Amino acid sequence: MNLNPAILFFSIIGAAFSFLIWRSSESRDLYSQQEIIRKEHLSGEDDDPITIPFLINSTHLHLMVSIDYIKCYEPEPTRRYRLKRFIYGSNGNTAIKLSLYWSEIPDVMPELGGLNLERAISRLDDAEEFDGKISRSGFGKQNIEIFSTRPRKVDRELNTFFNLVEKAVEQEIEEHQATEETEAKEA
Repeated sequence: MNLNPAILFFSIIGAAFSFLIWRSSESRDLYSQQEIIRKEHLSGEDDDPITIPFLINSTHLHLMVSIDYIKCYEPEPTRRYRLKRFIYGSNGNTAIKLSLYWSEIPDVMPELGGLNLERAISRLDDAEEFDGKISRSGFGKQNIEIFSTRPRKVDRELNTFFNLVEKAVEQEIEEHQATEETEAKEA
């Protein structure tokens, strides 16, 4: 009847090995995560920009988004971050630089060319779907900081960003069309 300590001992050893196997598959170092993200989004064969179509007054427009730069980095090391890194592995932030340009800007709505996506998305993202920070970086450039370096999470946040961009532009178009209709009724 002395099997209980032996079973407990081997169960603990098995749990430790299971944790180590899970950690090694889940947590790559920061640079290998960066390479996976770059291969997925900056591959040479798929250099075509991401195209988001819109319809304004029966005119088809396309917002072209191309990813110029991706870099993963660790935040300032704190005790809490070091402990999380020890247990779960590296998980820092991902900085992405995008270029946004229109196929053509309609004469009816030239303000789309200078649309402030940072403000439009922050106004639209009440549920805080996007886990990152958006900032401008010059005309037609946008910086995104995603608070993770896990490839699946970065991909999910990029898709969320693109969906929010689409919603923000559609909202701007709807507001413009509503303003035009109001002005037409008043005239």
